Amino acid sequence: INYPKIYNGVLQQKPESIIIFSRFYETLVGHNNPLKLPSGSAQKSFDYEGEIAIIIGKSGFKIPQQEAMNHVFGYTLFNDVSVRDWQKDSLLAGKNFFQSGSCGPYIVTKDEITNFNDLSLKTRLNGKTMQSTNTSAMFFKIDEVLSYISNIIPLNSGDIIATGSPEGTGANQNPPQFLDEGDVVEISASNLGTLNNFVQKT
Repeated sequence: INYPKIYNGVLQQKPESIIIFSRFYETLVGHNNPLKLPSGSAQKSFDYEGEIAIIIGKSGFKIPQQEAMNHVFGYTLFNDVSVRDWQKDSLLAGKNFFQSGSCGPYIVTKDEITNFNDLSLKTRLNGKTMQSTNTSAMFFKIDEVLSYISNIIPLNSGDIIATGSPEGTGANQNPPQFLDEGDVVEISASNLGTLNNFVQKT
């Protein structure tokens, strides 16, 4: 949602508001661990989403935008894998299959990133680049995202907030190219390393 995308040949305009959802911790695995391909019809639309995530270091509630960066501890990479067919009926369900997403390989502290708004982000599927962008293209910058969320619910130390995925997911391919057993997904970004996972049947 947070990057320009093309749907049916039309470039998406900036949304009127930030769209948020939750992922449960049981849905995530670490670097070099398998993404569990769901059983049944859900496995037919299992899709990658390369993202950069923010790690909260200082708790806060109703944080002003100009103070939001004071609450950031660091950054990591995130694969917000989604079951597209289920997502159409329930965003929460489509984003929360068991061990379907990942984050890592480590946390890079805020002081090591000179400018978050100028980081490259790439996703490779079996060695082929599928997504490629720069955080400068984000519709909503991270201080705005953090302030927005904190006005709904307090942010706590250790919270992980993914910042959105660019054009190039499997659902955007023609024809669509969803994940299958044995596929390898690599997500990399400037100064954040590479998050590597492979798809395995449950």
